[in-house]
Amino acid sequence: MEFGLPLIPSGLFFSWLTSQIGAILVNINLAYRLHELEYVLFQSSCTAVVIAPEFKTSNYTQMMVDLAPELQDSEPGQLKAEK
Repeated sequence: MEFGLPLIPSGLFFSWLTSQIGAILVNINLAYRLHELEYVLFQSSCTAVVIAPEFKTSNYTQMMVDLAPELQDSEPGQLKAEK
């Protein structure tokens, strides 16, 4: 599971929640740019990504759509991305 939420109550709750279900949590640096995010997602072989829509000057929703345009048209849990 990839995790890109700032240290706010929902981020802390999510961190605790993943420990309760036994998921492996990989934190994403919130300062990553697109090519760095792509590298981390590819290297981790994650099966789930949880992000804040945006934080400061970074729009994570748009970054994910840029990496996998199929996100806009796929049903939850049914993403078939090229990369």
